[in-house]
Amino acid sequence: MRSRAGDKVEALALARAATQDDNAIASAWTWRGAVERASGDPNAALSSLGHALQIDPTYVSALKERAELRIDAKDYEHAIEDLKAALALKADDKQISIRLGNVYDLAGKPDEAQRIYQSVGVTRSERPPSGRAFDKPLTLINGTPEEMEAANSDDSARARPALEKTSGEESKSRELVCPPR
Repeated sequence: MRSRAGDKVEALALARAATQDDNAIASAWTWRGAVERASGDPNAALSSLGHALQIDPTYVSALKERAELRIDAKDYEHAIEDLKAALALKADDKQISIRLGNVYDLAGKPDEAQRIYQSVGVTRSERPPSGRAFDKPLTLINGTPEEMEAANSDDSARARPALEKTSGEESKSRELVCPPR
């Protein structure tokens, strides 16, 4: 709750306390890594995520969070490795697949990106710029997990502001076209 409220200092203190126990589980270490990343400490985050993956090498959330950390550092090759590992564990996860395609685009591998997009039935409305010009990831909708949850709410008073926020101009500029079902 402290993290969602934007209190990074208290969230980090709670995350550290949760991982002081020798029996701390991978999810606690992953959360700590996410809070450290959000607090601007990528080295600590990488260490915490490494600890999570030592406890459980198949913990998909840790692999995804470490991939995001590596994307932040423009270490696309290692981010691709993490996303491939996560996808091997959750082969039908469209979100992981699309993120992997995003990172292939960032790494200057548009053919690999297109192969991934096609494998999940998603096509681009236009080809991405080549090389360094395309330095932001392709997203279906921009938003935090909380905003995404709110946007999918049955409560229109809750969903409308979240939808407006997550479908801003930036996400429209990188729109994906999905085939009809």
